Amino acid sequence: QKISAAEGAGLAAAGTELIPAQTLTLADVTAINPPAKPKPKWDGVAKAGVTITTGNSETTSVTADVGLTRRGENDRITLNFGWLYGKEEDPDTGEDEVTRDRWFADGKYDYFFTEKFYGFLGFRYDRDRIADLDYGVTGSAGVGYQWIERPDIKFSTEAGLAYIKEEFATGMSNEDVAARLGYKFEKTLTERVKFLHDLTYYPALDDPSNYLLNTSAELRLNITKTLFTGFKAAMIHDSTPAAGAEKTDMIYTWNIGLTF
Repeated sequence: QKISAAEGAGLAAAGTELIPAQTLTLADVTAINPPAKPKPKWDGVAKAGVTITTGNSETTSVTADVGLTRRGENDRITLNFGWLYGKEEDPDTGEDEVTRDRWFADGKYDYFFTEKFYGFLGFRYDRDRIADLDYGVTGSAGVGYQWIERPDIKFSTEAGLAYIKEEFATGMSNEDVAARLGYKFEKTLTERVKFLHDLTYYPALDDPSNYLLNTSAELRLNITKTLFTGFKAAMIHDSTPAAGAEKTDMIYTWNIGLTF
């Protein structure tokens, strides 16, 4: 819309900035008065499972997991916390023996340089009383590619370097610089069923036969919009465990959870 010189002078005096007239093609116009972009928000999942047996065996096991994700326009923050505890009564003495006592916490920050290509920084802390692991810390950095990111399916791959340090109750310790390779996959199979799978592999740079491997697969069934139940199988493999400890831990859990 054209304005007169007098109108232009009046607008300028009022502090309004005038932009010179421009000719645009329809292809140049991406939006007209676009709405404000929504602020990033946290999405979360909380799960818990309890198993109790009585009679011939007296056992109790408890699992709890919390996952939080914040997806911004150019970045993503992921936080995860998990705890597994189990005990069994000795039939001869009547005393309880702890059979599982493991917990972990990890966090990861992704920055997207393009729509799909990103860099990441990650940190993880593990403690496992039964495996004699006083603590294990893993710091990592690298790059990733978000191949697919839709509401019904997500798939990403990552590669980088990691520093791993483990201290065991036996006095043994491990310290390595390793590669970090992994992927994450989520797929909505039906309106009520979702499949999740992830894997992270840490081979030591100086000796690839020395490695850590974390992987899990989970099937979830939505009961309501926010309530679900699911079955999860997880494997933790340490090629150099504490003396007398098993290399591989398999964890199977049936849980109930909430999304928020």
